[in-house]
Amino acid sequence: MALESPVHSITTTGETSLPPGQHQLPFSFPLPERLPHTMKYHEAKVVFLLKARLKSSSMWSWDGAQEVKLRILPQRDLSQCFDLAAPLKMLREDKWTMWNGNPGEFSVTVAKQGYVAGETIDLWIDASDGVYTELAQLDGHVKLKRLVVAREGKKNYNEERTSIATVKPGKAASAWHRIQLTVPEDEITMDDLALCRIISVTYYVKVKAL
Repeated sequence: MALESPVHSITTTGETSLPPGQHQLPFSFPLPERLPHTMKYHEAKVVFLLKARLKSSSMWSWDGAQEVKLRILPQRDLSQCFDLAAPLKMLREDKWTMWNGNPGEFSVTVAKQGYVAGETIDLWIDASDGVYTELAQLDGHVKLKRLVVAREGKKNYNEERTSIATVKPGKAASAWHRIQLTVPEDEITMDDLALCRIISVTYYVKVKAL
């Protein structure tokens, strides 16, 4: 399945004669502000092509066409996303799981909800002294994970979860109060379906007691 959408086009009117040789046609156009960046995930991809076509008025002449790939780099200005500046608090309930231990109930608070590549995420774990001790003894870890979803139609999709940053605070209970994760330099979100209907990229923090 391919979704093709023209970003910009320039059409010249009238006819002219070109002598043999090389010819240059300078042009420029601004890229739209809300444009997904170039990326590929398995069979799903977002690519941009610059295509030029020379059309002849004669039915016996060849219509020449040439296209080149353009790479659109990621860019996002979080200063325009005011909701992402608000802090976020998540609660981990006191429950036992088959695969992991149960350190008890605690909450995780991040200073804000939006970060750019290369930025450090500050998060705080609020818990009782007993829970801090249990987290340390279980030698758990905190991960920043990427979720990539590639859509093919309304119901069919593939998803992949990848750990992109991991911190093991260690066996000292005091090390579990405040934890820092750094977003890798080449990461970028793409979570707006109005921006890209094929691929979405989102991130989340996971605190796990081994």
